[in-house]
Formats: sequence, structure tokens, C-alpha cells
Amino acid sequence: MRRNYTWLPRYRCPNTENQATKQYRSRNTRWNSRGLAHRLFQRVAEIIGTHQPKPYKGSYSILASTSSATVAKIIIYEAGKGKTNGNWPDLRDGVYALIRANDEIGDRIWNELLPPRLPAELDHAARQETIGVAPSHTEQFAYTRVTDETLEAIARYFAICALT
Repeated sequence: MRRNYTWLPRYRCPNTENQATKQYRSRNTRWNSRGLAHRLFQRVAEIIGTHQPKPYKGSYSILASTSSATVAKIIIYEAGKGKTNGNWPDLRDGVYALIRANDEIGDRIWNELLPPRLPAELDHAARQETIGVAPSHTEQFAYTRVTDETLEAIARYFAICALT
């Protein structure tokens, strides 16, 4: 049986294609960020080899060796997702390494454990520029963006922070 087809030109809606492309990029970026955050978490766990690194919903925490206090965190930041508290800096989407900056723990980390001048891998981490993250916004953290190139150095500094 022979069928007759009428061929019509395809109509592509530019807005739909753009939206689909944006969703794909967002999803792809999210997966890449999750993978990077998890690799950093695993590397820290390999270095310190104890129960100190803890995965939580939406982040990873590195705990002090002498208490249950959080000394460092790994978060994935996506603009427009979640809730920010206070005046957050203008961050790019991606993975961020946070180092505790306040209280006695912050004093010990920044005054005794970390060198006075941080290496280039931690170039943006400054004790004076901090953010707070849930669940306890009173804990303040210096922050720097994580990349594949900076992952190893950040993991080693997180291990140093865990000595508190």
C-alpha cells in the first residue's frame, strides 16, 4: 500500500529551544558541581581518614578533631536556589570551599594553623569577608570557589583545619 505524505516545513520556536538549552546547561552544570563537591569531600576523607567529614543534605561538613564543631564546609551555590540570609556577595554558580572564620575555632584556624598568607588556590578566602550557611547562620566562613585545579590544595587545607 502506498501512502501519500504531505511534507510541511518544520517550525522551530526559538523560545522553546533557548529554554531547553538553558535547562540542559543548568542540569549539566549542577551535575558537574555535584561531582566536583563529592570529589573534594572524598579527598578530604582520604587525607584525614576519620569520621570527621560528614555529608549533609546540600553540603558537606568537616568537623574538628576535638569536638563536633564545623571547621569547614563544601557547598554548591546556584543563584536563585535556596535561601540566603544576610548580605551575600555576588557569587558565580559553582562549588565553594568554606573555612570557619569566627569564634574560638576560627581564631585557632586563622591564627595558628593556616599560614599568614594563603596560597593562590585560596586567593579569595579572607577572614574579613564571610558568609553564614544553614543551619547555624552564626557560624561564619571565609569562602573561595573550587575548581579541578584547586581541589587538591583546598583538600589539604581542610585537613589542616580539622586539626582543631
